[in-house]
Amino acid sequence: MPKHLERFAPLTGVLAVVLWAIGVAIGESGDNPPDNAPGAEIAAWMDGSSGRIMLSITFLGIGSAAFIWFLGSLAEHFRTDGEGRLATVVVACGAAVATMFTCLFAPTAAGALAFDNLDRTLSPQAAETLMVLSDGFFVVAEFLAVGFAGAAAVALIRGKGSPSWFGWITALLAVVLMVGPIGWAGLIFGMPLWTLGASIWLFVRGGRGTEASAA
Repeated sequence: MPKHLERFAPLTGVLAVVLWAIGVAIGESGDNPPDNAPGAEIAAWMDGSSGRIMLSITFLGIGSAAFIWFLGSLAEHFRTDGEGRLATVVVACGAAVATMFTCLFAPTAAGALAFDNLDRTLSPQAAETLMVLSDGFFVVAEFLAVGFAGAAAVALIRGKGSPSWFGWITALLAVVLMVGPIGWAGLIFGMPLWTLGASIWLFVRGGRGTEASAA
């Protein structure tokens, strides 16, 4: 990345959330089958909505790539603040969360590709299996998000160049993610909102640092 654009690198977090939101909106914009739909109905939906499904996962996948770029800026701040070990944990867990989040939609994309690339309709049993796979990826994403939020919370609370209040909010997010009945909300709503806040904070902080250097 050119030096004069590096200041904007933290905003890849905002870009990630925007792309995720667009991807989810596209994926939910059609007549999707309910959770208790029979396999034949799910298979027909994958066939008839293949283009929309693939467009949705494209936005989601690029959004996850942008999130990993954002993790680079976050880790750089933590290392500068003397939290190198925690920075490594944040990047590892954060990248894994982004991967699992994208994989939530991978099974339905696989079903759509079977129709587009192989010109075949899945059996009802295969379609049902692909639909329930998403739940497994979701649970794994929650567990990994606990590691991400926990490491980020400790780094923010201990770091001299970080707002401790934001660290305590991050710690609360980690607790929410660990509680089964509400953990889903921490992943779906808490993580994107946290990413927006951290992205804007790092961007504003970087701008102040640039101004101070110039002075």
